[in-house]
Amino acid sequence: MKPLARRLVYLVLAVAALYLVAVNTVLNLPATRSLLNDPQPDSLNLSWRWAWSLYPLREALSEVAADGQTATEQWQLDAERVAISVSLLPLLNGKIRMHDIDLDGIDVRLRPRPTPSPTVADGTPPPATDLATFYPIIRNRDPNAPAEPIPEPASCADGCSSTAARRAPAPI
Repeated sequence: MKPLARRLVYLVLAVAALYLVAVNTVLNLPATRSLLNDPQPDSLNLSWRWAWSLYPLREALSEVAADGQTATEQWQLDAERVAISVSLLPLLNGKIRMHDIDLDGIDVRLRPRPTPSPTVADGTPPPATDLATFYPIIRNRDPNAPAEPIPEPASCADGCSSTAARRAPAPI
């Protein structure tokens, strides 16, 4: 093999080895979990036992546990194994877009948040209804946390006054 081709092969192998060591180390640091969980601790908690990546933008995680809540419901997902592809362009803009998600051994749980009671004025949470006892308890979430008003979409912050006005079809 010519010296230039040999050097090129060594360079490619060195970059691949550097990628494997660096990315797989970062995926398993506690700081990585904190980075994902800290921006919105009330809405997302994500943990895993082990994570690895054999090539860029494709990660695999084992023993994944995720839970969170939206304005109206709480959710929990447990999976033995998760494989995820991440889109590069949104990642460069500080957003995470995932696709080609493969899940093995999953357990998904959903629980609606109780509607706030207008009669509770002293700040105590409303009592759970009989229907709420049917749903499973979600890990790390208060089952009596009342639902919050659904936030207005950012595009309607300039004066949309009703849901009907936002959903009206555009004139032809």
